[in-house]
Amino acid sequence: MKVENKGSIFCSANGGKGLRFEFWPIDGSRGGFEHLGTFVKLHTAEFEVMDNYDPRARMVEELEMQIQKAGAEYQKRVTELKAQIQSLLAIEA
Repeated sequence: MKVENKGSIFCSANGGKGLRFEFWPIDGSRGGFEHLGTFVKLHTAEFEVMDNYDPRARMVEELEMQIQKAGAEYQKRVTELKAQIQSLLAIEA
């Protein structure tokens, strides 16, 4: 199956290694995307994807990883808050 993405080409410095050109699926001609580099031109990227391609398994895997990360961040914050409580309770009145 043929897929087309309309977007913009941006150019930025590549850490002393020359210039880096990147495609982003946005209309950069209107401005507001300076953090991506300098707008070069609008462009349509075309590419072939297997007809039977099904991204759902990979998308679910990525969401599961996000759940794990969020759980770890939550648990870290809970541990910090409990440590603060223990510090307060250890203060003699």
